[in-house]
Amino acid sequence: MTQSTPDSNVKSLQHLFSRQALARQKFKLKETIKYLNDPNVVFLGGGLPMSNYFPWKKIIGYSPSAPFAEGIDNQPANDSDATIAELVKAY
Repeated sequence: MTQSTPDSNVKSLQHLFSRQALARQKFKLKETIKYLNDPNVVFLGGGLPMSNYFPWKKIIGYSPSAPFAEGIDNQPANDSDATIAELVKAY
């Protein structure tokens, strides 16, 4: 925000801002920029890094299928009640 200072002609127009504009917070992604040069951090902002950075061959995930007959927090009783996602690493 701009503030009036004795040595400038800049006026604060903050009193004209809406409550919504005044309630805005910093964009979280901008705060991560400081980590870009850290060699211990893999930044995915530019897309996926090389596959060598992922030390796995296959990942399988199970989740309950809608309409969640046993509730969303319960494990599926069998594969027909589950959505199965399988990721296989391509070489």
